Amino acid sequence: MKKTKKFLIITLILILTLFIFGCAQSEVNNGENGEVNAENEQNGTGKAAEEPSAEGEEGNNEGAESISAEIGEWSITIEVMGEETLEFSNFDAEELGPKEIAATVKDKEDIGEEQIWTGILLEDLLEFAGVDNFSVISVISADGSTREFDPARISEGATGIGWMVNGEPLDAESGPVQFIADQRGPKWWVKQVTKIEIIK
Repeated sequence: MKKTKKFLIITLILILTLFIFGCAQSEVNNGENGEVNAENEQNGTGKAAEEPSAEGEEGNNEGAESISAEIGEWSITIEVMGEETLEFSNFDAEELGPKEIAATVKDKEDIGEEQIWTGILLEDLLEFAGVDNFSVISVISADGSTREFDPARISEGATGIGWMVNGEPLDAESGPVQFIADQRGPKWWVKQVTKIEIIK
């Protein structure tokens, strides 16, 4: 009997020792895992750090869609006489980067209120077409009417094409694209531009 009791006592002691050791080992492992997780969060390698990146991409996509919506979809022909004809679209305008163009319409001797246009400067259009110098530029409307500009006339004020004025898209009568001729009369502000011809 005494030997049996001793055996039971020793067995219980061993079981308790193994149980205590197992609990202690589990706490150590949990502590190490906690330190690793904390380090990952600090270094930005955890899942929480990945989520803002996805949100950032969504924000960039929304910004691009917003720009496209403001510009609308359109295309105008740029013909450099004796060279290849080009198409300049809203996608090309986005790539060049729209600019704010301050311009006024001149009516005889009166200067109208300053307008802020969103569009592309003529000099950027010329660079797109690979033109450094020209003798005449003809701007053609959807109805076939044409206005010709020489370098001196263009240098008098800001010129280019625009699709928004004072933050508002052009109406169907003027747009989608209108020629901007700063400090020139209304007839020089060609509406519904479809083509620009350039003679070097």
